[in-house]
Amino acid sequence: MPAIMQTSRDWMPSAELAALHDTLARVDDEKIPRLLEIVDAVQRRGASDELIAPFRTRMAQLRPARPLRFTRLLFLPLNPLIVPSAAWEAKAPSIPRSALGPMAEAVRAGMGTRAATVDEMIAGRTTHDHRLVAEAGPLLWTGAAETLPQAAAPALWAETTRLPVGLFGAIAGNAAAAFSQVLALQTWRAEAETGSALRTSAMQNMLLEVHRLRPEALSVVQALVLARLPQAAGALRRAIAEIGGSVAVEMRTAMETAAANLVERLEAPSGIETAILATHLQDAGAEVRRLVRLMACVAADDANAAWRRRLSGMRQRLDASCRVRFTLGLQADFLRILEDPATQPDASLLRRLEEGARGLRELADEATRVGSPTLYTGLLRDTTEAIKAVGVNRDFTMADKVRLVEILAGPDEAWSLLEDRPS
Repeated sequence: MPAIMQTSRDWMPSAELAALHDTLARVDDEKIPRLLEIVDAVQRRGASDELIAPFRTRMAQLRPARPLRFTRLLFLPLNPLIVPSAAWEAKAPSIPRSALGPMAEAVRAGMGTRAATVDEMIAGRTTHDHRLVAEAGPLLWTGAAETLPQAAAPALWAETTRLPVGLFGAIAGNAAAAFSQVLALQTWRAEAETGSALRTSAMQNMLLEVHRLRPEALSVVQALVLARLPQAAGALRRAIAEIGGSVAVEMRTAMETAAANLVERLEAPSGIETAILATHLQDAGAEVRRLVRLMACVAADDANAAWRRRLSGMRQRLDASCRVRFTLGLQADFLRILEDPATQPDASLLRRLEEGARGLRELADEATRVGSPTLYTGLLRDTTEAIKAVGVNRDFTMADKVRLVEILAGPDEAWSLLEDRPS
């Protein structure tokens, strides 16, 4: 391993990559953080990004801290648009993964000293430093929106991406348009979480600005909005209707393209399954809610019979994926911890159990939108019975048990635990 670590600092031979690719698919969870250190040490990534493909799902479940590199921070908000290079199509509202490095080089060159400031801010920090991401990220995203439209293709564009140099302008221009709306989208998401209705006027301003600067990017920007905030579909439709005229026709077509592309990516083999299984338990419920809303984007009143059949099939796959994710989370993030005789309860362990319980409950609540409420009620009931069977001591008290049962099954079930307590 040290030899590979040293070699990978500058490059990694393709033969070695091919051999490692098969091996990594069978790697134990405990070794993934170490292997990510090796990949993160590569200065010229290129094909080495494919190394982590076999365990992207488990990476998302484990959420290991990754070095907060310039490129990683830059494209963090555009993640829903990024697709494997082999799956990218020029007319699709997406960005090929192989283009990220070259575009980051262009942004760095265009930002000059501002890029150096960001480098200083993120030096030695990780993706878990959320406050720093919130501080340094906007500097990069606004810088990218300003510099990419005028940037020239980096010297290694064709070699790195395997794409014609002539495509750089289109890909970079579309990415710039998406970057220009990132901060507004973050504001809308924060407002939505507080229950505030999405403002049609805000959507109008966004659409008109994108159309003025780069009408070709309308589908890309709307794809980002729908991926991050699918409940915005109604506000987008109202905004387009109020704009009216031939411009509205263009915007409506772009929105249909964006929604169809996002849903078709889910419909692809393993699309839905990866979206749910490659999600940390705490985020799984929110991801189910997002996918249900996203599929609703193309399930409008005028959706044809073919689309309705396709959506029905996707809902069945989503239901099955929810069951698998719930079962995995129940075992790995809750019961295995709770029932391990070698585990010594402490504040950290109880916090993990509470986080697991909240994740399970939220996932169950959202999964009933596409599946059987009875199934999850029964699973949660079985889980509370397992909690009741665990003995209490000074580190794992009755209050701790009651709290876990309340999270999973509600106050009535928690109260029954107290009523069943011996006198």
